[in-house]
Amino acid sequence: MMSNFCNGRGKSLRGCKNLKNKLMKRGRSMPFITIEMIEGRTPEQKRTLMEGITNLVVDTLGVSEDKVFVFIEDLKKDHYARGGKFASDTDK
Repeated sequence: MMSNFCNGRGKSLRGCKNLKNKLMKRGRSMPFITIEMIEGRTPEQKRTLMEGITNLVVDTLGVSEDKVFVFIEDLKKDHYARGGKFASDTDK
């Protein structure tokens, strides 16, 4: 299940991708950052991560905060494997 975060605005990931496509068609090239991580972080941890990444992009690229889009995709532990073992197997 993917997280319902889209730069903290509570949009679905599909809604975020649709928004990205609309903005790109209008010639508004903006930084889009996608983070894929194993599920289990709290909303507060995600919020802090998104704010930190946004601030880094603003400082590095000199764009305004409202031009930075951060997407978080939560990966289910049984949808991800490393070395042939599900991430969920490490919890056992």
